[in-house]
Amino acid sequence: GSDGTGPSLCMLAISALVGATPDAADASPPAADKAWLGAGVLASLARANENVARLLLHANIDPAAPTPRAGQPGQLFEHLCAAVCDGISIAAAPPGKASTATSPPVPFLAVPFLAVPLLAVPFLAALRLLLVVVWTCPDAASALLSRQRALPALADALCLPTLDVHARGMAAAVLSTCLLHVHAGGEVRHGAPAGGGAA
Repeated sequence: GSDGTGPSLCMLAISALVGATPDAADASPPAADKAWLGAGVLASLARANENVARLLLHANIDPAAPTPRAGQPGQLFEHLCAAVCDGISIAAAPPGKASTATSPPVPFLAVPFLAVPLLAVPFLAALRLLLVVVWTCPDAASALLSRQRALPALADALCLPTLDVHARGMAAAVLSTCLLHVHAGGEVRHGAPAGGGAA
């Protein structure tokens, strides 16, 4: 809002999503909860306002970081892309083989809201938010497709039996939305994607 509540809420949700708060420094159920809820808050704001989706495309995680050059994605979007690609890489890795992802191993623990391993929560939270951002903001779809890892990773996700069916569905929605935007020249009109609602 004009009183700054909107941007402040966005920054709090971004901090929760990326684990920037001191008590979320380590992988733990509370940090996983915050990541999931942070993604839900940002997704709800972006669905309601295309300007918020555009803000998320260019937002930095570190408020002190330089503003991205015109038309360039910010740190948050790069974080979402990396989290999604890393999650797919982990799921695709043969048993006992190291994946190309750089994410450190964390305990496989059930967390509230999601009956999934703790390791999967940052991936699912990022995928959930990425779906809403690319659906709402055509520039985000173009930015995602320009990432070298993104298109192969999303295509691989569609047929990975190690990914939950809902994760495969969200990956399919992200990929098809990007292609739809490209085909329509960025003029896609929409309702809200089903995967982006708050928990």
